[in-house]
Amino acid sequence: MDQKLLYQQVAAADGPRRDLSPALIERDRFVIGAIRRSTGAADQLAIAELSVGDGRMTLAMLRALPGARFTCAEIAEARIDKLRREIAADPAMAGRMPHFVSCNLDTDFGVFEADSFDAVVALDIMEHVLDVFGFVANCHRILKPGGRLYLRVPNIGYLKHRLDLLRGRLPVTASWFGPRGELTAWRIQHGWDGGHLHLFTLPMALRLVQESGLSVVSCEDPGTRLASIRVLWPNLLFANPLVIAGKD
Repeated sequence: MDQKLLYQQVAAADGPRRDLSPALIERDRFVIGAIRRSTGAADQLAIAELSVGDGRMTLAMLRALPGARFTCAEIAEARIDKLRREIAADPAMAGRMPHFVSCNLDTDFGVFEADSFDAVVALDIMEHVLDVFGFVANCHRILKPGGRLYLRVPNIGYLKHRLDLLRGRLPVTASWFGPRGELTAWRIQHGWDGGHLHLFTLPMALRLVQESGLSVVSCEDPGTRLASIRVLWPNLLFANPLVIAGKD
């Protein structure tokens, strides 16, 4: 099964949105706040969101940054159609429809013009692409000088995953999407480890970003408990590090 078919299959089985966890709500607030702080004219920004997923982050950014211009990519056309209908049905979103692009970020990244975005939001997507080098290089290419990349990936070096390995368990960086250890949902809908193709440690994620020509501005794990303790040893205690990097 190719990537597009896999994610169309996942989208086709999407049910109603579940309540979002406090950690993910805080993650979205953190990213939006960071975008606002990165410039004095946040409402004039051109923002690319690479993979809309269930659309929560898209909607949050539309509401929080009403003057920004959004280009939103997604491999599963069903998710674009669902989100487009949701936005169109909300009177508060009048005139706020993003430009949606149906694309595979391994093969179709060229549809995005160089030096065209002030912010590129890539949350929980790089682990799904085949070519991580091309992905980060393209993020650098489409950013304007002075623009920022907001990149979040799972950290296989996270303490919980290390303990799972010690106990002979598979470290799952996505979700079981069902009972732990049960492969049915992976087999029939989500793909192995929820479609995650790559594993990252925090040092290697930072190195990948830097080798693309971007400068690391900060690294956080927003929304997690005991954040003041986790920051003392990020390589071990950050579960899903969010890297903010800038283009000179």
